[in-house]
Amino acid sequence: MSEYIATYDIGTSGVKAVLLDMDGNAAGFATEPYSLITPKPDWAEQDPLEIWQQVCKVTREVLKSTGIAPEAVKAVVFNTQWKAVIPVDAEGNVLHNAVIWMDGRAGKQAEEINLKLGRPNYLDKNDYWPRILWYKEELPEIYEKAEAFFEVNSFLRWCASGEKYVDITNDFIHSYDPDIQAQYDAIIDAAGIDRDKFPPMILSTDPAGRVSKQGSEALGLCEGTQLFGGGGDIPGIAIGSGCAGFEKGHIYLGTSGWFCFTYPKRSTEFGQLWLSMYKGIEMAAYTMQSVGMSLNWTIDQFYHQEKEALGGGIYDLINREAAAVPPGCEGVVATSWLHGERKPLSGNAAGMFFNLRTHHHRGHMIRAMMESICFMLRWKLKIYTEETGKRPEVLRVVGGGARSDVWMQIMADILNMRIEIPSNPQHAGAVGGAYCALIGLGLVKDFSEADERITAERVFQPREEYRSLYDRQYDVYTGIFPRIGDLFDRLAEIHQ
Repeated sequence: MSEYIATYDIGTSGVKAVLLDMDGNAAGFATEPYSLITPKPDWAEQDPLEIWQQVCKVTREVLKSTGIAPEAVKAVVFNTQWKAVIPVDAEGNVLHNAVIWMDGRAGKQAEEINLKLGRPNYLDKNDYWPRILWYKEELPEIYEKAEAFFEVNSFLRWCASGEKYVDITNDFIHSYDPDIQAQYDAIIDAAGIDRDKFPPMILSTDPAGRVSKQGSEALGLCEGTQLFGGGGDIPGIAIGSGCAGFEKGHIYLGTSGWFCFTYPKRSTEFGQLWLSMYKGIEMAAYTMQSVGMSLNWTIDQFYHQEKEALGGGIYDLINREAAAVPPGCEGVVATSWLHGERKPLSGNAAGMFFNLRTHHHRGHMIRAMMESICFMLRWKLKIYTEETGKRPEVLRVVGGGARSDVWMQIMADILNMRIEIPSNPQHAGAVGGAYCALIGLGLVKDFSEADERITAERVFQPREEYRSLYDRQYDVYTGIFPRIGDLFDRLAEIHQ
């Protein structure tokens, strides 16, 4: 009987369960959505129990659709969105919705921590520690009652096994690196956070309990199935794209997006954010708040009826219509900042279509949004190059957007760079999780061997004939925010 790993890609919009064999090949997958709760402007929550219910649902669905017996599943690993905060009491009750990574309610708390540290603009409203302090200040009864603060990965493993661990990629309280630990300690002390409320740390490849009787009944897997640490989405996707090795870079196109490189040590000289992948493997990431979210919003507005009729087939239609529009969209420039944007922009930046004329149609809109996301990536890459003196010659691209040949050619043209796509790019997070389990099981030596196994399936080269056009259009794109950024701020103040 063949053996499999049940691995999960748990993002902001839904969960994907993938069954992979011991060679890392997908036997089947299933997906289910869950809700995003926005009770106030700039607030973003999700129901942790709904996420768990959907995890259980997709597990049963993928077992049924593939005909794979639960006994054949030898390991379980989660690859999840990061920085959510989920308080749970000693009786196992969830005390509040998960306050997730895109939530911006804790601006006041970020300023308080920054003031105590004497470091203005150090933390912002989207950071992890201010959200913990928000609970302490705004919901003190929940803070005091909470025995543990989980994030999504540790919460799901706890649901499945009853064991409390947090993996290294999702831990912002503990670190193996003394310099990082000193940084965390300073923030924790400034915030007055109780360290005892956070689970102990493990590596992504470490065993992390076994499926309990209760977990077995919910998931449809066998009691005693081994769980492994797994990790956050950025490290998992880096592994699954074949870019775990030092100074290898990947781009991810999901609900949010980023490009990311791995290094042996964190630096204060570059990187919009840093996170740990493993002992001695750190990741410098340059993130985008909204990628697939902005593209899907555009589809919903201009292709609503077609989407209802075609379902997943809508992407074939939008790719055809985008391909029919010339590069540069005949002067239309979009901004993909529907959920604000990090530096060099601001949380008040917003989406727009600029320079519309009567001959433009929805195909221009959809291609302009694809180009906007690529322009934003080029801007982030420019910052990386200025900070490090390095410019990559090739980048791997994964996520759902990487399935579009039209979009990938646009990306190669705008970035003026070779773009590589591994097989099943939409499963990169799940593949990365699976390799954590394969290493933990002793079937793969390390992440270097994972890189060797994960090869490029499609390649896109930049086309020289469009270089000048995109250079000039990029200059227009990067000139928008400096000219009207104050107007975004004024509108945000009016409508707060």
